[in-house]
Amino acid sequence: DDKTRHAMYEGMLNATFLVPIDPRGDPDADIDEMLYLEEESGGRIVLPVFSDWRHLRWWEPRGWDFIPLHGSDLFPAAAARENPNRA
Repeated sequence: DDKTRHAMYEGMLNATFLVPIDPRGDPDADIDEMLYLEEESGGRIVLPVFSDWRHLRWWEPRGWDFIPLHGSDLFPAAAARENPNRA
């Protein structure tokens, strides 16, 4: 229902996520340019983010550079990465 959906979105905005950064990217770039995007087999582009270490390590057991990013910063950065013309 709408109340539950609102609570979930608010929780995500106030959470801190572990966000893989692109190893080929410029370490001095803006956050949205640092985010690692992955292409699924069907061609869909996804942004992997994790709420805990265990799941980050399941995704990439050998380790991966990441940044902890607050949801209120993550979602605008992801939107900017998806659509560079978005303010």
